[in-house]
Amino acid sequence: MARMTYVAMLEPGEDGIGVSFPDLPGCVSFGDSASDVVRNAEEALSLHLEGLAQDAEPYPEATDLRVVAAETRQDPAFHDAVFVLVTAEAPDEAERVNVYLTKSLLQRVDAHARAAGINRSVFFTRAANAFITGLSAKREALMDEVVGKMADRIAAGLVKSGAQNVRVSEGGTDVTFTIPD
Repeated sequence: MARMTYVAMLEPGEDGIGVSFPDLPGCVSFGDSASDVVRNAEEALSLHLEGLAQDAEPYPEATDLRVVAAETRQDPAFHDAVFVLVTAEAPDEAERVNVYLTKSLLQRVDAHARAAGINRSVFFTRAANAFITGLSAKREALMDEVVGKMADRIAAGLVKSGAQNVRVSEGGTDVTFTIPD
């Protein structure tokens, strides 16, 4: 992953501080305090870059802070705007790969992608992310179950203090616990 830095424009308002990124139309945020604004701006930038990567869109070139400030301040509506640089991790750029699928599966993929208003690459990226995220959630739930079983064994007195390397298996996952004295 690469770190990307863009100019953010902070606009104070009655209810808080609005944030927008002139180089990234649609990337906006809001905060009640300075710390909220910075944190929310970083999150908005990160999510926006992730969306561009998922849609196989290139990252826009960042405009120099002085250029953005000079151009924007010509508009009286932005006279009170403050400009800061915000940095976030950007997902790696897309890489072309070749895969072999049955024609019928590819036709179904294309039909679903068209119905969703996306292209085939975006469909596969989202499907892969959903699959990986689902596996991570299952793995985390499995670990919770394994840790719970170990806690039950300790509470029932089945595992004594000082026992070393107690192994618990659940759903193909083995976890070894070391119980201190």
